[in-house]
Amino acid sequence: MKRIALLTSGGDAPGMNAAIRAVTRCALAEGWEVFGVQNGFAGLMADTLTPLLVRDVGGIIQRGGTVLGSARSAEFMQRGGRERPHWSISTPGNARRCSSSTTGYLSV
Repeated sequence: MKRIALLTSGGDAPGMNAAIRAVTRCALAEGWEVFGVQNGFAGLMADTLTPLLVRDVGGIIQRGGTVLGSARSAEFMQRGGRERPHWSISTPGNARRCSSSTTGYLSV
């Protein structure tokens, strides 16, 4: 089964929750497993993934910020931090990442 992990990073911006909802619903409709990375890149390094289902993303569009949380990670900014495995859901040819960011993701 294909899997996708969603994370948000940088400052909060309008539309982040809408993007989380849209990607989650589309991926689930295609039969994928969807995970939310709690607290951005810091959560990616700590392996804090939460499975997301349709009910988990219902009613989030009107909420401010990002329901997944957002945080940068000094460890991830280091070359060694980016090279080590980050998620337990990764298997060759099977995992995809989807990031939504205002600034922090672009500096990686």
